[in-house]
Amino acid sequence: MAAGIRRRIGCGALFSVILVSVPPAVHAADAPPPPVAIKQTERVSVRLVQIDAIVREKEPLGRALTAADFELTVGGHPVTGFLFDRACGGTSNAAAASQEPGAAPGEPPPPTPVLHPTIVFFFDQTHLTQGGRDRAIETAESLVDRLIVNGAKGAVVSSGRELVTVVAPTEDRAQLKAGLGAMRNDGRAIETYAVTEEFRIAGLYALMKAGFTTTAQAMARDYAREEYQEVRRTKARIGIVMDGLVEAAPPKGVVYFGDTLRQLAGLHYLLVTGAEGDATTQGAYAEIDAIIASALGASAHLFTVEAQGLQSSDAIRIRHAQDTLVTLALETGGAAFLRNTPAELMAKRIEERVGCPYIVSFPPGDLPKDQPLPVSLKALVPGVKVDIQGRVVIASESAILSARLLSAFASPRLDQGRSVRLALIPRGATGRTWQASLQIRVLPELAPAAGIDLGASVIQDERVVDAVSNTIASGGPVRPLVLEHALSLAPGPVRIVGVAYDRAADDVVSTSMEGEWPDPGKGAAVIAPIAVVQMRDAAVSKDGEAHSGLSTAIDPDEAIDPGSGVALQSVVCRGPKAKGPLTIDRRVEGTAKGEFAPMTLAPDDAACLEIVDVLRAGTAPGALADYRVVVRGGDEIVAEQRRSLRFGGK
Repeated sequence: MAAGIRRRIGCGALFSVILVSVPPAVHAADAPPPPVAIKQTERVSVRLVQIDAIVREKEPLGRALTAADFELTVGGHPVTGFLFDRACGGTSNAAAASQEPGAAPGEPPPPTPVLHPTIVFFFDQTHLTQGGRDRAIETAESLVDRLIVNGAKGAVVSSGRELVTVVAPTEDRAQLKAGLGAMRNDGRAIETYAVTEEFRIAGLYALMKAGFTTTAQAMARDYAREEYQEVRRTKARIGIVMDGLVEAAPPKGVVYFGDTLRQLAGLHYLLVTGAEGDATTQGAYAEIDAIIASALGASAHLFTVEAQGLQSSDAIRIRHAQDTLVTLALETGGAAFLRNTPAELMAKRIEERVGCPYIVSFPPGDLPKDQPLPVSLKALVPGVKVDIQGRVVIASESAILSARLLSAFASPRLDQGRSVRLALIPRGATGRTWQASLQIRVLPELAPAAGIDLGASVIQDERVVDAVSNTIASGGPVRPLVLEHALSLAPGPVRIVGVAYDRAADDVVSTSMEGEWPDPGKGAAVIAPIAVVQMRDAAVSKDGEAHSGLSTAIDPDEAIDPGSGVALQSVVCRGPKAKGPLTIDRRVEGTAKGEFAPMTLAPDDAACLEIVDVLRAGTAPGALADYRVVVRGGDEIVAEQRRSLRFGGK
């Protein structure tokens, strides 16, 4: 990995993602002939569909309710053999029904596992007004005290300039409140879009009053399109959060804080000016439906909060936003809290829904997958009423896998064993663009002979600028698997997320790295981050072709093999402020030493020069050293880069 790269593993900022595709496996060149590729197919899921339900008894029955007391219908089809248990524990109907004949009479069946709720506090900064943002944080702090108790987990997610997991799911209330406090003062968590809505409305009224009707109507359509795009961004980001909740046990909910999210996106601008809409200003019906579908697919309830408090009820844009919050809550079995609902009442309503509901579980069987299905749970006992969400989405195996992989790309999990590694090797530069090789490497302990799916997203300026994926297998001895991909990078920050999926073990591991690449168009000279590479035996897919063995990038925390040669690679570029020839000196300093002949980058030479310095095998085991690249213009140092080296052994 290049010097200067900061590595971050675990739940951090959330970003745009790719889905790992699954082409036929790439096998090492010396491996036996590859098996016939098996296409990805649907299979009967062993996962149970789980829906939580609230049951109210008019009079105490004096006995526990069981599945026999209810009639379940999904998608118009009666469902038999479903399970009916309390999330907070008790006696399982399934366990009672499955007691072995030899059990002692009257012996109680084993209790059901206790299912603790998971609650995500989602701050849609784009759609929060200034007052709404402050009140949302205060409200969340109160809700944490009331809801994150007795094993419940909470998480804090902020959707602002970036989508950031401020606090990953935890039972620690102090950690959650500290995250909320930090978000209050984090400039990245502040968006001005909702705050400036009043100015846009006032500007349209001013243009209309001045007689500039055509101009006002054109601006109104632009504003409507912009609002629609913001709804799309919110849809995508809530979808990412729901992907992360797919495998969490119910009950689960998302407390959404937002003031200006509208299904009728931008209509209020058109009404001010009398402008007619067009194909790009027809509202955001599909986007709101997609938010609902993602929540149903994760079996999560949306609890929507109009955080700005009391507003003029006759303002149509306020009503449009409130209607949208109500729709999201009702369609997902949650609750909407409008105007100035006290936090105590919010907590009570949320507790009723996710605190200790009954869990209805059933195998999906042949029911339709990946589409909303109506759900009905009818009580057969007089005096018993049931509240259950009106629809459910039964995820297919492929949809569940997609959600897991998307969630892994968006929020890398903690890779305790550092079994997946990422690196960038500089190869050259042209103008303001760097060329590099991206390597995703899986260490042998996570490299099954059957193969593994590897993928990576390259993110710059909050966009995925490149992506690669493939399946790699090795038919020979257990060895690392490497996916290498050539790419171009713009100057500035870069974030890479890598994901490995072991299909045999059904295990997903992800990691990420960050770095900063200099601008070749500035200064007298710039140096690309330094990579340390050694030839290693590995099963490799390099730009779509199979290889055996590869110059593999070594991380700063990895030991270099002293018994093999090591290449130190970088690129030096001449900048516009350079005067005369540039001298490039390189040396190794420390318990390992080495000095290389100076190189010259003259004004009439190519703008950039690739550097590859080689230390021969035989470096003393345990040696520590620094590799330095220094660029001088005359006697002045105009650029410098260094990389620490650590050789294995004693």
